[in-house]
Amino acid sequence: MTAQTQVLPAVDAWVAEACATVAAWAATPWVAETPGRLLAAAAGVARLRSQLEALHGCLVLDAARLEAYRAPGYATVDEAVADMEFVTSRQSRGMRHSAEELADSPLVERAAIEGAVTRRQADTAVQVMAVIGEQLTDEQRVEAQRFLVPEVSQLVGQPIADLAERTLEHVVPGLQLDRTRRNDLQDRTARSRRYMSFSHRRDGTTRFSGLLPVGSGRQVERAVEAFSRRVTLDPAERPSRGKRLADGFVALCGAALRGGTPPKHAGATPTVNVTVPMEDLLDGTRAAGWSDGDETRRPLSAAALRLLACAGPLRLVATGADGTVVGAGEARRFVDDSLRAVLDLRDEGCQYPGCAEPPWACEAHHIMPWQAGGPTVAGNLLLLCRTHHEIVEPALEMSWDGQMRLDRSGWNFVFDDAGYPMHVKPSALDPTRTPRYHERHEARVKACGPPAPGGGDRERSKTPARAGRPASRAGP
Repeated sequence: MTAQTQVLPAVDAWVAEACATVAAWAATPWVAETPGRLLAAAAGVARLRSQLEALHGCLVLDAARLEAYRAPGYATVDEAVADMEFVTSRQSRGMRHSAEELADSPLVERAAIEGAVTRRQADTAVQVMAVIGEQLTDEQRVEAQRFLVPEVSQLVGQPIADLAERTLEHVVPGLQLDRTRRNDLQDRTARSRRYMSFSHRRDGTTRFSGLLPVGSGRQVERAVEAFSRRVTLDPAERPSRGKRLADGFVALCGAALRGGTPPKHAGATPTVNVTVPMEDLLDGTRAAGWSDGDETRRPLSAAALRLLACAGPLRLVATGADGTVVGAGEARRFVDDSLRAVLDLRDEGCQYPGCAEPPWACEAHHIMPWQAGGPTVAGNLLLLCRTHHEIVEPALEMSWDGQMRLDRSGWNFVFDDAGYPMHVKPSALDPTRTPRYHERHEARVKACGPPAPGGGDRERSKTPARAGRPASRAGP
């Protein structure tokens, strides 16, 4: 939807009148006939706020398209919005990106501006369209949006993947949502809902709650359980499991602040077991099983499994068609302190180009994924912040001969002869696919030349990576 120039004066006048009305309400106490009227009024204000948010995005996009920000002397529309609306540059960019995503579904955008759906409901429709849109023609995309608008207006706690499948069935009967896309949608939805909050109460207690993707939740649960078993308790107290977990959580946080390591449980480091049907394990591109203790057996996608493998102890348990265990792999251990120190000193932070996150905010990324045989050594590891870790995580695919291979069309990383990492951008961003240093190392190389061989921990993967040759290889 495009804002029309001729209506802008009327909009300006309406905004001024609305602001004056709100100010008058704030200055004068009001009395509701019933308490319920107050809640109804609050809901109405929320609906209006949602409409204005959608309209705001439309106006910002038009300003960007017409370069209206140049006249006041701004370099970009993000800079103009940040300055004029008293928000940060990051918030300004986020609002524009959200508006661009909504504009890709014009019927949903119009419904949001007209108040038929809230902005959050519109975002749900946008997520569905992002997943199923590539499977549809232009006419089918329009029909899908017509179907989604009334559906999301009544959406309360419904899984987005189910909504995507229902939309496909309505638009193209018999067409099913690709399994990989469904798992990817579930992962993104779960991650988008993550949160944690703390509330310090007057009675001397702190209430906290949160929501995590199932893989992250299992890691937290196992770590807290392990610490709860080594907490020293009052002999006179017989605490419930809930109290033990509370004590374990406090002990876990204290150990993290002191630089401690996870305690062992029954002689072993706490490990998340992931049960994988042998058929899926051999496939490599399908759902990757479920974590132990999850009675619903909600599948972990291959992407979620790869991130788990980089984040903490993980063991794969393979099952046959009848559910019997046919094998179990070695648990992947944490990167130990000495290896982590090597990565911190070598990489100095996230290796994604332009990212300035320090080492303490980064995770150790396996260039050749662990489940594809990638070793946990310096020559197969580099530091990435959580956001960029998810972006560069490679996809696995099956070759014609049944071997598991990496999809190298996206981000990749190589090492120079001295063991320093270099990134290789996707061909869409760099058609030459030239390995480049991160800005931290680039300045050093320009000033002093390439690092001298022999420095640091030279333990490398079985196929040493050199500049221009990817370290991530799987299969022949």
